[in-house]
Amino acid sequence: MKASLMSMFLTFAANGEKPALFPFPFKFHLILAAVSVLFFLISFARYKKPYQVIFTIAVPFSLLIWKAEGNKTLYYAIAVIEAVLILAALVSAFIFKSKNEDDVDESAQEE
Repeated sequence: MKASLMSMFLTFAANGEKPALFPFPFKFHLILAAVSVLFFLISFARYKKPYQVIFTIAVPFSLLIWKAEGNKTLYYAIAVIEAVLILAALVSAFIFKSKNEDDVDESAQEE
């Protein structure tokens, strides 16, 4: 396990950019963000949960961290905005629970 992790990190270091903030290159982060946005858009189309829209905004916003290299103010501003978005998603997940989930919880408590 350690050998495969080490070889993965060495491959990233040898072949890609050498970012100071992340152990993987920008292209990998961009692909991961695109897949995440697509996933949350499809999930929102199916389930209509507000937290999915919030994460659809938060994921590509995380790409701005690459512009913050060397600028502590921008780095911390992005971190605060990301934290607020994640907290908003968490709160909305609890506030906008579907009625089916509430019915399941009540029937489980009755038994």
